[in-house]
Amino acid sequence: MRGAWSVALVLAILAASQTGLALLTVLVEKAPLALLVLRPQPEIMVLLTGRLPPMVIVLVAVPLRLLIHIAYYELGRWGGERLVSRTRAGAWALRALSRRWLGAALLVSCLVHQSTPVDMALGARGTARHRVIAALVFGVSLSSVLIVWLGTQLTPFSAEILEFLREHPLATAAVVSVLALVTFVLSALQLVKAARAARKEVVDEGRQ
Repeated sequence: MRGAWSVALVLAILAASQTGLALLTVLVEKAPLALLVLRPQPEIMVLLTGRLPPMVIVLVAVPLRLLIHIAYYELGRWGGERLVSRTRAGAWALRALSRRWLGAALLVSCLVHQSTPVDMALGARGTARHRVIAALVFGVSLSSVLIVWLGTQLTPFSAEILEFLREHPLATAAVVSVLALVTFVLSALQLVKAARAARKEVVDEGRQ
C-alpha cells in the first residue's frame, strides 16, 4: 500500500507540473500564483519575480519543493535499488552512493542543489530520513531564496519573455502543450513500468 501511495503521489506531482507548463501562457498572466503552485521549478520562480512579491514566491515554493523531493525519497525508499536502477540518473546516483565519500558528498549536495534521482537513490540506500529531510529543508530554503534573488536581478529579461508570450500566445501554447504531454506520458510510463517490475521481483523472490 505504501508503494502504491508513493507512486501515485509522484504521478500527481508530474501531472501538476506538466499541467502548469501546458497552461503557461494563460496562468502567467491571469493566475501566476496558481502557476507557481503547479510548477514550483526554478525557471518558473525566476519568471514570476516580476509578477509576484519575492517573499510570496519563497513562502509558496519552499514547502512545495520540499514535498516533491521527499516524495521521490519515499519512492526510492519503497522501491529500493530495483526501482531506482531502472533509470539512468538513478543508476548513476546508486553507483555514487556505493562509494562512502561520494555518498556523503551527495547527501551534502542537497544543501546546495536538489535532484530527484539523488533523492530516490538516498531512499533506496536507506539513508536516515531525518538526515535527508534536514538537508533538504536547509537546501531548498537557501536555494529558493537565491533563485528568487537571481530572478529580481533578471527582471528585465523575464519581462521580455513575458512580452513574447503575450505576443505569441497560441504558438507558444501549442508548443508547450505538446512538450508537456510528451514529457508526462514518457515519465509516467517509465515510472509505472519500473514500479511494476520492482514489485514483480519482490513477489518472485517471496515465492522462492
